Amino acid sequence: MTRMVSILAILLYAAVVSADSDPSQNGPYAKISEYKGWKDSYVLTNGDVEMTLVPAIARVMSFSRSNGKNVLWTDTKLSGHQEDISTENWFNYGGSKLWLAPQSKWPDGGHWPPDIYLDRSPCKAECQGDAVTITSVNSPFSGLRMKKTLRPITGKPGFSLLITIENVSDKPVQWSIWEVTQLEPGGRILSPNGTVSSFTEENTVKNHALISFSDNKIILETTQVKGIRGVKTRVMQSSGWLAYALNDSLFIKKFKPVTAEMLPPGCFNSETYIRGDYVELETIGPYKKLIPGETCSYEEEWYILPLPSNADIQKISSVIDKFNKDK
Repeated sequence: MTRMVSILAILLYAAVVSADSDPSQNGPYAKISEYKGWKDSYVLTNGDVEMTLVPAIARVMSFSRSNGKNVLWTDTKLSGHQEDISTENWFNYGGSKLWLAPQSKWPDGGHWPPDIYLDRSPCKAECQGDAVTITSVNSPFSGLRMKKTLRPITGKPGFSLLITIENVSDKPVQWSIWEVTQLEPGGRILSPNGTVSSFTEENTVKNHALISFSDNKIILETTQVKGIRGVKTRVMQSSGWLAYALNDSLFIKKFKPVTAEMLPPGCFNSETYIRGDYVELETIGPYKKLIPGETCSYEEEWYILPLPSNADIQKISSVIDKFNKDK
């Protein structure tokens, strides 16, 4: 009887593993796979869109429509690379990463790098059904531990991203969650025209080739930025979205915008950053003081919608408005 029970248990386990890892099944699923040299990565899908999470470097490294092109920028020279975290080097792998705000509290008075223990440390991963959670090491710098949970949104072309930080130190700490998503260059950024906006010197309203305003939106033509000198835009908004149109895809980042009083000094709830080689959409959550053992969470939703490859600003804007209305 014991032998029979053992055999049945093994068969049941094999069936569960097979179901969890079979991409031909209907509905959302998550499976373990290798991604560009990083073993034990996770591919998640709901049938419409697909995402790849790499616990080895704590990042989402791919987001696309099913069988489509990755909209996230990644540094292909670093594929499969993983430096010993004890060296405290920083590598821009690309993808989606967690920083902490304000930057003025980073090491050496706000200089580079960010907290590498949250930005790129090897993480423990746990898969529950169609959702995957990764947990970072404890950071000796910020006193925090980070968790990210990714889950497909059923019936919608998107995923939810829930980020939680926990104070694992023995004293109170205060930080904001700063989510940074790096995207392939060459597209158009669209943002609500917020109540307060800040443009860097290169990115002024005088530079009509780069920036324009239409239908109560800010439009940034990223092809107008060359080289590695970055162009930063900060917008204090209440609409809760940022969008990026590239070729035949429209990436939309949805979030709950916090008010100015809830942010670190000098911060805005949404920001963009443009270089010649990549583009960033950034959001910042509430500035929370956490006592030891206390947590704070911040959630976003990511979507990819199809676009005609030659869509003009009016068409892109109407797609965003319809999506936000239907959502």
